[in-house]
Amino acid sequence: MTSIEIEAKYPLPDPRDLLDRLRRLGAEPLSRELERTVVLDRRSRRHARRGERVRLRTRTCLGDRPSRPVVTFKGPRLPGPFKQRTEIELAVECAASARRLLRALGYRRIFEYEKRRTAWRLDRAVVVIDDLPLIGRFVEIEGSDARVVRETAARLGLGDRTPEDRGYVRLLRAALRAAGRRSRRVLFSRSSPARRTPRAAGERIARAA
Repeated sequence: MTSIEIEAKYPLPDPRDLLDRLRRLGAEPLSRELERTVVLDRRSRRHARRGERVRLRTRTCLGDRPSRPVVTFKGPRLPGPFKQRTEIELAVECAASARRLLRALGYRRIFEYEKRRTAWRLDRAVVVIDDLPLIGRFVEIEGSDARVVRETAARLGLGDRTPEDRGYVRLLRAALRAAGRRSRRVLFSRSSPARRTPRAAGERIARAA
């Protein structure tokens, strides 16, 4: 699938007001997932130099919806008020086979991270709350055009805020540098309890729908 991805991302230290607005607006719960993203590039870093991104993403559903690994190519950022990029996605049956294929084509892992994602549909937009190690929570609004993203942000009380321009990889690398760490992997600790949000938040919206 090829599309133009249009999104706005905002830090979300406290999600309670946003969750209340989603409930009042009748947002439809979509999914709750733990996502692991492996960012890949050639040894020359040709995609990074061009502002492109190749990734392999696997999802573990926290509900009952099945999911498949997805290989994604993102093109350079396009002009516009929000982040816009050409996105090509290919669902695959087996993440291990996809990794072997990409390795055979000369790709290697340059970064890896996890996030917990809870998603809702609000009219023509998709609203997600992402929870990541080191950098915390963010809300992303994805829509078919900039007007949909702008109007949805206003409905959610975010219209007067400046979107975060950096992607998660840049934010996580900055957090690693600030912590004096040189790791290329940012994963949740399996020994620590999961945060109540966004999982409990998704259940709360589902009960209210």
